Amino acid sequence: MSEQVLKRLYSVREAARYLGVSPWSVRNLQKLRTLPCVRQGRRVLFDIHDLERHIENHKTEVHDGHDLSPQEA
Repeated sequence: MSEQVLKRLYSVREAARYLGVSPWSVRNLQKLRTLPCVRQGRRVLFDIHDLERHIENHKTEVHDGHDLSPQEA
């Protein structure tokens, strides 16, 4: 009876891979305070829930080849 432990905190590199961006972009989002982080000593980690929220907040819809923000759709 083994339960799988889901990883909740991701390093800069892992968060970048998850979001499909560069590690530099993740650090920049963190410095701009648009992506919250958790600090453990010198390590900067990102909560999976914050990564998911970032994805949801930056979705756009495409209609007839034009990007529309959720407010315009």
